[in-house]
Amino acid sequence: MKMLLFSLGILSIVLLLFWFLGCTPQKRGTSGDSFASNGRPALIVNIRNDMTLTDGYWCDVSLPTQQSQPGNARVYYTLYEGNPSFQESSPAPEQKARALILLAEAGSNWEWPNPSHSPREILRQNKEIINGSLLYRETLLLKPETDPFNQSWQTTWTQGTLSRRFRYFFQHNSVKLIMEYREPLSDSTIVDDLHQLRAFEARAEQVFTLVRLTPQDPAFANIKTLSTAPTAISRRELGKWLGDVYRRGRME
Repeated sequence: MKMLLFSLGILSIVLLLFWFLGCTPQKRGTSGDSFASNGRPALIVNIRNDMTLTDGYWCDVSLPTQQSQPGNARVYYTLYEGNPSFQESSPAPEQKARALILLAEAGSNWEWPNPSHSPREILRQNKEIINGSLLYRETLLLKPETDPFNQSWQTTWTQGTLSRRFRYFFQHNSVKLIMEYREPLSDSTIVDDLHQLRAFEARAEQVFTLVRLTPQDPAFANIKTLSTAPTAISRRELGKWLGDVYRRGRME
């Protein structure tokens, strides 16, 4: 009888834990036009109100490694387009600016290196620690043929893209958050014009607002889930875009 009561007690505890955890299922998606994640990390990324949400998707990708086995990650992302009021100062104000927000969760026992490898298209970079999380700010020149998102909007930018990318790392570098502001490359000489690059970077700083919350926050009450990414998104290029991962504890 005592053994039975003990077993029932253990079962009750397990069921209570299951019920408690089940009250806050982990979701990644949108809340209005914002990107929302109530998992680890729990956060919302707000975007300025003159940038409009156009699409939101998720997919699984393989990641490059320095080992025989490829890594893997689940990726969630949202896409935006608009004519921000500050864009009048950009070199191509007649074209809509673009933005994306992406959260990538590396598979079990995989993590991104620290320090992180720099993208090959980088023009300028700095990094800092904000509330214990590593942040890279980067300005990049993206070529159409290696940009996995180039065909994600109704028109493609054939001359390339000027990008300001913000990369955060969480959960011991197993989660990567990317916020990216984009403008079409209208003149290749901009890469040598420090004044224009700084003006572009200043515009990008006005686009995103990251808010850290608890998983139980009411802001997560109505997260809309994302659709499966279309085949037009190259999983191979997206994996390369996210960068190499390493087995936890085996970074070189």
